[in-house]
Amino acid sequence: MDEAALLRFLLDAGRRGYAAGGTAVKIQEADHSTTIVLDDGKWRFHDNYFGGEPYGGREIVFLDGRPVWMAVYYGAYRPVGGRPLGGRSAQSVGVVVGRPSDRL
Repeated sequence: MDEAALLRFLLDAGRRGYAAGGTAVKIQEADHSTTIVLDDGKWRFHDNYFGGEPYGGREIVFLDGRPVWMAVYYGAYRPVGGRPLGGRSAQSVGVVVGRPSDRL
């Protein structure tokens, strides 16, 4: 697998997914989680998460229908610069990112 192509797809998926804010297509699931799915040719990005305080979820990248990359994340928001409501930043913990593999 072309790891540079995977990285390009991940960066693009990040911009078009959760980071896109209100323009991303988000599916509200029956279990109260949210799912974002992006397709680009042979690539597919699937992000499923539970929002709020704290938040957590997982992202999977598929190539030709097979999972090739996965990240699991969990975190919370904290005030930035002593401003409890002004600026908030994501504080992620427990992020697991691995090298692409034929066995996920």
